[in-house]
Amino acid sequence: MFNGKVNFAQTYFEGGVFLGTQFKLRADFSKTHFKRGNLTYARFYEGANFWGAQFDEYISFYGARFDGKANFFDAKIGGQDSAGIFKATKFRRPEDEERACRKAKKLLEEQGNKEEADNYFYREMEAIRKQKPWYYRYPEYVFIQKIFGYGVHPFWLWGWWLAIVLFFAAIYSIWGGIEEPVAKQWYDYLWFSIATAATPGYALYKPIGWFKFIAGIEAILGTFMWAAFIATFARKYMR
Repeated sequence: MFNGKVNFAQTYFEGGVFLGTQFKLRADFSKTHFKRGNLTYARFYEGANFWGAQFDEYISFYGARFDGKANFFDAKIGGQDSAGIFKATKFRRPEDEERACRKAKKLLEEQGNKEEADNYFYREMEAIRKQKPWYYRYPEYVFIQKIFGYGVHPFWLWGWWLAIVLFFAAIYSIWGGIEEPVAKQWYDYLWFSIATAATPGYALYKPIGWFKFIAGIEAILGTFMWAAFIATFARKYMR
């Protein structure tokens, strides 16, 4: 543990290990060169300055925590073993997390590690969302982040589409939204809901009364989410 200010500016570490180290005051690592660095579970209470730092071969901030400002401006991150560089890292300031995750994303894209790059892209977009006014931040959290997963989690969309199908099927079944005697069993309502959410038609069933409006809403939501799932799936697995 370092109780005072720490200055490692322009220092060269062949294998700098600060595993679980706590920095009570500001820690300056500006223009520091890490050939290999391990700051796993390190905690920076005030601020950490990695401006212009260079990381080669391997660097890990896994589980680290930045309670103050984390400056990675102009830092150069390299190494084939740095996929988890900011994995499980916690940033108090979303703008710091945005910049850090963007750097990690670019590194992994260059290395061809698309899966991990997508994970950092998701965190980058989440950090950007947190910086927006509340009237943008919360709707985006529900509709863009959790449902659409910022385009990197296609099976989240599939799960939400299925939930919508079941939800509307329950509405039709409980309140008798389909013309009788065509629909009698629970699977009739489920099939109607699937057909409405996936295709423009009603699969030979006919909604009655104000359920036509309900079915129209489901058709809009369902077809939009289905198209988004296909686009997201293709982006993730067909590139």
